[in-house]
Amino acid sequence: MNCKNHPEREAVYFCQKTKQWFCPECGSRCLSPKAYCKFRLDCVIWIQEHERDRAPEKDSVNHTSE
Repeated sequence: MNCKNHPEREAVYFCQKTKQWFCPECGSRCLSPKAYCKFRLDCVIWIQEHERDRAPEKDSVNHTSE
């Protein structure tokens, strides 16, 4: 299966709501995060997006010397 937006790329994410496949770039964010989706709790795209948003940024680590 290939990406909906990039036919030359292999798709790895499937949106259950839209029934479309996406490559890692296109599937990295939910297409309609504010709209109701009955698949949201089981959606790999949604889960990864929120895990990434909650993860601390590597550049923002507070380095203090004692």
